[in-house]
Amino acid sequence: MNTKLVTALAVFCFIAVMALPAVQADTGSDAGYQSQLDANGQKVYQDVGDRFESEIGSGSPHNTLQFLISFPDPMLFQDEDQAVAYATDVVNSALAAIYYTDAEAVWLWDLPIKAVEVTVTCAEVEVSYPNSGRDPGTYVMPASVKFSVDVPTDMADDLSTTEENELYTRITELRDARFEVEGSVSEKVKAIADRLHSITVVDNVIVETPEETPEENPDNPGETPSEETPGDTADDSSEETGEPQESQVGNVYDALVTGSSSTEGIAAAFTYLCQYNGVDALTVRGTVVTSSNPDENGTGCWNIVRNDDEAGTWYGVSVTDYDGDDRSPLMAGASTEIGVSGPGFSSVYVANLDLASENSLNPIQISATGFDWPDDRTFFEKYGTHVFAVILVAIIAGVIVYALRTGNV
Repeated sequence: MNTKLVTALAVFCFIAVMALPAVQADTGSDAGYQSQLDANGQKVYQDVGDRFESEIGSGSPHNTLQFLISFPDPMLFQDEDQAVAYATDVVNSALAAIYYTDAEAVWLWDLPIKAVEVTVTCAEVEVSYPNSGRDPGTYVMPASVKFSVDVPTDMADDLSTTEENELYTRITELRDARFEVEGSVSEKVKAIADRLHSITVVDNVIVETPEETPEENPDNPGETPSEETPGDTADDSSEETGEPQESQVGNVYDALVTGSSSTEGIAAAFTYLCQYNGVDALTVRGTVVTSSNPDENGTGCWNIVRNDDEAGTWYGVSVTDYDGDDRSPLMAGASTEIGVSGPGFSSVYVANLDLASENSLNPIQISATGFDWPDDRTFFEKYGTHVFAVILVAIIAGVIVYALRTGNV
């Protein structure tokens, strides 16, 4: 065989083998939250998403939606507690994946403060092992899940009237607030952030749960009942703590229609507008580290965005940190400094995707370094100060030379 041909084939095979890991890595980076769900989670995700779309498409969406979903993939467990725990996590993870992906899923907007109650139906399964010498075993299989979801109170349709569906009206207002932007992924990200920069950032509504006031003793007015009577047992779980509790959490409607929202709403708005303009974006939730004292750090939301112009690289985005000028919080890498000589993006924004209920979703890894923004400033924006300084020096030098020549020193 021709020596040159053999050499060329060898070089081609070497390049192909070396390139294979990179191709596989890029494919993995494309995965969103939905891809982390197993077959049963995918079923919940699809059924819930289809129902949401159908409700909105009907023009008369209901305030409360009930679901009964059968699991297509049998999973066997040693006991019922394990089966119930698995099925509950499947539902919580699927709903969280929708919450972080679909900003228009109004029935899930309260997930950060309101847990969804899941009822699991299990079945016992007898498993035999023919010709193995092993005794048959009984296992528990989660067969189906039942749960319901509700829209936030301020978005609900007033069922006492027969006028137009108010929930649908508000969703229509939300859709009307969308806008189109042009350009590359980075240009669209900046254009959207520029528009969202004007939204007023507010905290979620927090109320203090009132402490329970002891009732008067009916036998002795003015006196409260004594401590526990014989035979009574204290139930600590039912006592009111008086601790502050979030009663309302921001959403995309607040951000785009009313113009003020918490980070939850602003991040959802960014996701919503990016997807509307053909850019892959997701919402992320976790701890925003602003102090070395963990007790002083709060919970908030931000975004990740995928740049298709760079083989699907994911970047972090914090619209609330964007000041309209410094683009470092837009398409940031894990090590991108936030603020003036601040810590890296991933040190400030520590993802934890749990909502009111825990789930099994994992954060998507962003690029180690930030997007290389082009320097699109004009000549005078870049060098105006230097040009002014040179002109000033030249004027001063000219005055001195003129004074020396004329003797007017």
